[in-house]
Amino acid sequence: MKKVYLLVLVTAFVFGSLGAIISFMVTQQKCNQEIEHFNTIENLKLKLLLAEDERITEQLELSNTKLYNKYDGFFSLNYRHYFQAKISNKALIAKAKDVKIKIILYSKTKAVIGTKEFIIYEFINPQHSLTIEEELQYDEDTVDSYSARIVSAKYE
Repeated sequence: MKKVYLLVLVTAFVFGSLGAIISFMVTQQKCNQEIEHFNTIENLKLKLLLAEDERITEQLELSNTKLYNKYDGFFSLNYRHYFQAKISNKALIAKAKDVKIKIILYSKTKAVIGTKEFIIYEFINPQHSLTIEEELQYDEDTVDSYSARIVSAKYE
């Protein structure tokens, strides 16, 4: 009878330990999967950030562009000429900065009569926009149309 109890105790100990070992292994495997999943998400974010950084200029959009005039002052009949636009950062994670814009002014015959490049020293967060304004020097009577584009940008 003692042999049967001993056998039952040994069997219970072995199978109990085996159950604990199996439970530990399953828990360890789940932890490893969660770590791999976290690493994968972080790696994907990093890859996306690197891809957006390399092509940050392509992630920026120039819209709502216009040329307009303001009076120079209350007692003056002189106008000041301005360019206004909205720069939108379409990137998901990359932050843009130091955006260089080029404006080309055209005559009625589509001849280039003036160009201006300037840099906007501001940060533009992902999925955000920035409205800009820049003073221009030109003869209002000779300018018929214009074009504006983003030449370059840096990333933060």
